[in-house]
Amino acid sequence: QAGIQENIFVDTGPGTGKTYTLMNKLEYMIDELEVEPESIMVLCFTNAAVAEIKKRKSEAISEGISRGIRNVDVRTFHSFAWWLINVYNTEMQDEDDWQEIDMKSLSYDGSIIKATQIIHKYPDVILGGWRHFIVDEIQDLTDVRARLVLEIISGCIEVGCGVTVLGDSCQAIYDY
Repeated sequence: QAGIQENIFVDTGPGTGKTYTLMNKLEYMIDELEVEPESIMVLCFTNAAVAEIKKRKSEAISEGISRGIRNVDVRTFHSFAWWLINVYNTEMQDEDDWQEIDMKSLSYDGSIIKATQIIHKYPDVILGGWRHFIVDEIQDLTDVRARLVLEIISGCIEVGCGVTVLGDSCQAIYDY
């Protein structure tokens, strides 16, 4: 098992246990490394993937894993972007060059672009409180979502937050 600040890339084929690995990683970080579950973020491509991980978190608790696993935040990229913009608007007014972002005017991709810009400009403020990011199904990320993940990885490296990315190049919708 890798340490909390390690950066790991997992590329495995279909049915080889990426979600199982993700759940074991969460269990290891919480139970063995005693990482606060609230400091771990899991990002997924689809609502179905988020629902599956949340279901597995509940199953893990019933199997004896620390109840803290329920506090690991699991979101889609879009949900994460909206959350981040809200944090920026409500908690970061004291930052240099702060300008409120009108959330009503943003499209789906526009919200992800704004979130990427926020992370780029304030990596220490945004990512400094996190201990580990896990990104699932990276083979399906393109354009703005791919840039968001690259910015998260870059910012995490800068602030000492670990990153685990999981994907399957065999199932890539686009060129991996």
